[in-house]
This record gives sequence, C-alpha cells and structure tokens, in this order.
Amino acid sequence: MTVEITTVDLLRHGEACGGAVYRGSRDDELTALGWQAMEARCASGDWESVVSSPLLRCRGFGEVYAARRALPFHTLQEWREIDFGAWEGRSATEIQASDPARWAAFCERPHACPPPGGEAYADFAARVGAGWRRVIDDHAGQRVLAVCHAGVIRCLFSVLLGLPVERGFAISVPHAGLTRFTCYRDGGGEFVRLEAHLA
Repeated sequence: MTVEITTVDLLRHGEACGGAVYRGSRDDELTALGWQAMEARCASGDWESVVSSPLLRCRGFGEVYAARRALPFHTLQEWREIDFGAWEGRSATEIQASDPARWAAFCERPHACPPPGGEAYADFAARVGAGWRRVIDDHAGQRVLAVCHAGVIRCLFSVLLGLPVERGFAISVPHAGLTRFTCYRDGGGEFVRLEAHLA
C-alpha cells in the first residue's frame, strides 16, 4: 500500500517592528534582525511550496523567499495570529497596570479568558485546524514551508497531538524557530507525527 507523506515546516516569523507588545492582528513589518534570522533558518531548505499567514511579518518574507526559489506561494487566512482585541499594540506592563484583574485571569487561563474584544480561543483553534486540513489536502505529498505565528504553532500542538491547551501555552516558540510535523496517509487513515521543534 502506498503511503502519502506530507511534511510541513512551521516557521515562526522573526522579530517585528514595534517592540515587545501584544501583536495579533496588528500588521507590523519585520526588523532587519528578524529578517536575517529567518534567512539563516531557511538557508538550506528543500521545500516544494510556501504558504504564509497574510500578515506582513510572515507574508513579506514568504513571498520573497518563494520568488527567489521559484516556488509556488499561497497565503493562508486561517493561520493569521489570534486577535488580542483591546490589548493589541500594548505591553504586558501597561495591561497589568490598567486592568490587573483581567490580566491575572488571562495569565492563569488564557484559553478561557480572552482580552476585551479579543478572539475566543475556541474560534482560533477551529480556524487553525481548518488551515492544517487545507495545507494537507492542497499540498499532499509535498514538503511545505509555512510561515506563521507562535500562537498558531502552539495551537497545532494541541490540535494535532491532543496536547492539553494549557500545556501548549508553555511551549517555547522563539522568533525564527522551526517546528516540523509530518502527515502520513494511506487508504486506511492518517497519522501525524512531530518530527522536530527547533528553538
């Protein structure tokens, strides 16, 4: 029986302009350092296609990298970062000072206590999971580079491996970090394995 193998390398974007703030839907560009870190991480890649979050800190690099390597490039709306609502563009220190109770609740149970006006984690997880299915179906049998966000990568640990959401939030996903999941499919079903998580 033939086994179809699809490899998805999830690359977190590099450092973004604007400093250490909550950056979900906020569309900041990469810093020069952030760009260089992604270049270094991808120098020896052998991918066949590139997909990316539509946000500039991911898409900017993904488009250039794909064009340079003459690879197909597609944006993946489902893998934009979670929306932090009223906390977008604000630092943890600012939020803690202005809304200590809400901040404490978020720190204790971030999946259950979103920021004011922020995206519900269940909705976020549903679209991230839909994005995975789209990548696996549209790029079956390929080696795919997916430029995305820390929140998306942590969420996929839960969606694909059944990891409790609370544990997923504790996973370190540094700028320009790379995480590889491999999907094996045959006529009888599908199996997903974590191959690497490079900090």
